[in-house]
Amino acid sequence: MKQKRYYLILLLLIVLISCSTPKYSIEDNHFKIVRIAPGPEDMVLDTFSGKERIIIACTDRRNDLQGNIYSLNIHNNEISKFYRINEPENYEIKPLGIDIFKFNNEVYLLVVSRDFEMSKIVKYKISGNNLEFIKDYKNEMIDSPNAVTFDGKDGFYISNDKIFKGDIIHTKFNSESERIISKLKFPNGVIVIDSLLIFAETTGNRIKMQNLQNKKIKKVCRIKGADNIKLSGDKILVSGHPSFFRFFYHRKSQSKKSPSRIYEINIKNKSKKLLFSDSGATISAASTALICKDKFYISQIFDDFIIVIDLIKD
Repeated sequence: MKQKRYYLILLLLIVLISCSTPKYSIEDNHFKIVRIAPGPEDMVLDTFSGKERIIIACTDRRNDLQGNIYSLNIHNNEISKFYRINEPENYEIKPLGIDIFKFNNEVYLLVVSRDFEMSKIVKYKISGNNLEFIKDYKNEMIDSPNAVTFDGKDGFYISNDKIFKGDIIHTKFNSESERIISKLKFPNGVIVIDSLLIFAETTGNRIKMQNLQNKKIKKVCRIKGADNIKLSGDKILVSGHPSFFRFFYHRKSQSKKSPSRIYEINIKNKSKKLLFSDSGATISAASTALICKDKFYISQIFDDFIIVIDLIKD
């Protein structure tokens, strides 16, 4: 009941700010469909191990089932499931946002496990095809986590995507959590680049950034239904949902398509470029985008596949 009320309130809120579908499509582009598991919501590029793979977090959100973590070999598109080891007995995860980082010559994966009963952030050490459980973080401040990012030092930031009073929380690996930004409109994707904390507000339809030194917050640009944020060279890639109406119809039914857009944003001059726009015929409710080796990878929130687009050099 709590989950249903949550989505009902969100639907009522965003009805007022819904808009039409995109004007463009990718019908002329060459792409492949790679099936994984329901709900490949977030992805990160793993080059630390020398395998050049993409790690993908999957959870069946239509049926609220536990999920898992998978890897995609970028050379042949083969999918494999990580073996999760050393977890507590009967341990379950419902992965949503993820981030990868290297610390003291070890590679780690942070996983948002989103559950309406008890959410948590899980820290794993990556060893080949194994995810070794290190620790999980759960407290009253991590109550609606969506995205997570390593802070570059000794902890992580998360976004709590509460509809009216969303916030961003900082947690150190050896201490408690601290709220650093509050009163946000459904905060979503979050990433740290140097001394900047960059974050999305989905129903606020914008990207913002906070200077971590002087704590000042500035608007970067407007993105309708802004979702996850990923680094791409010296720019960022941001997914967006241009029709909230269709997004929620799609959440209920795979047959109801939801349009998507992917933007490339230059943080320095705050300019944006539309890279991808689709009515939902190719992929619905796209959530994350990555570019690697002349390939454009796009994942989604509900259905069971990602798409891989061949990029054409100018």
